Amino acid sequence: MRTFIKQLGLIILLAIVAAACAPNAAPTAPATASLPTTMPVTIHAGTQPEIPTDGGPVTYTSAAGGYTVVYPANYTLYENEKPSVDGVAAPAENTSALYNAGSGDDSNSFVLSIRHSAPPEIEGDVSLQAIASADDPCVSDTTEGQDFEVAGQPALIFADTPCGPFGATAIYTLIGDTLYRFTVETTTNYASVQSRIEEILASFETTIA
Repeated sequence: MRTFIKQLGLIILLAIVAAACAPNAAPTAPATASLPTTMPVTIHAGTQPEIPTDGGPVTYTSAAGGYTVVYPANYTLYENEKPSVDGVAAPAENTSALYNAGSGDDSNSFVLSIRHSAPPEIEGDVSLQAIASADDPCVSDTTEGQDFEVAGQPALIFADTPCGPFGATAIYTLIGDTLYRFTVETTTNYASVQSRIEEILASFETTIA
């Protein structure tokens, strides 16, 4: 009987030692939520004019702004929105914008926006320089605008002002009672996109009676 009890005790002791020496089971990793992938930005472009079947230039008419402008078919038109040069759009009242993503011979991306508005109310000096300065404090901090022409009308160009993240070029003209501001934004400088911009602006015509 004593022998049996000793054997039983030995078996229990061996079982305890074996359990203590067994390797620990790998802990279960806590569940983690998968990180969301980066979603592409959705761009809301305005209603696109009819694109010619031959891929030729597109004519856009702004009834609200009282003008027409011609631009290449591979540009994107925005109405009451203004994209940045990397394509993120934001609301912009009384504004139409053309976005060139840049490709091939036209490799420098840019945004050309056209805003129409009543001129700001100012007293005394009512020159186009004074109107532009009153409209945009950034322009007022730059040198005087250089003579320019839009739709056969006198205009002023303020090239490469320090406005915005990459700088901007502003062009002002007053036609009738409407002030037009053309803004050019690019990651380079105005000279790099000048020929394209001036080609588009050469097509700008007002429809104001």
